[in-house]
Amino acid sequence: MLRFVRIDALPRKDGLDHGKQRYRCLSCGHRFTAVSGTELDNSKISYETVFSLVELIVYDLPLWVIAKIAGVNQKTARLWRFRVADAAVEYNDGIILEGKVWLDETYWRQTDKSMTFVGRGGLRLRGLSRNLVCVVIAYDCHGNYYASVLGKPGNPGSSEITSALKRHIARGSLVIP
Repeated sequence: MLRFVRIDALPRKDGLDHGKQRYRCLSCGHRFTAVSGTELDNSKISYETVFSLVELIVYDLPLWVIAKIAGVNQKTARLWRFRVADAAVEYNDGIILEGKVWLDETYWRQTDKSMTFVGRGGLRLRGLSRNLVCVVIAYDCHGNYYASVLGKPGNPGSSEITSALKRHIARGSLVIP
């Protein structure tokens, strides 16, 4: 669907605000920056630090490593890990897969030592144990992806995978495990 926008209604550059480009809406006069109303609005850390934090969080590094490389404390690194997870969940909620849909699963090791289980003799559990969290990944023939972290650690059953994906796969789609 085509949408026409009046050229004179587009925002224009309007100086700098603490080194950040500011814009002004020509129709209403509202002034804003590129991050107004986002998680970065009123942030005390620089954009470069935030981008570094997000990149390190995606690599699933331990919090102390993220904090050391990004130059922040562990509390800040943990806060941004939660923010990244919340953003991913919010983005994922609106995705609907259709047509041919392929499923896969991967397992992530628990990085929080307080949530790690040990076996007899204090040895770490190996294989598909309670120390691994299952992430189910689904993608369709249109290039859309969806991922869901299953709530229960260990190897999931088909009913758990179905309940995690049922709202995100269109009726009549061909699901290929």
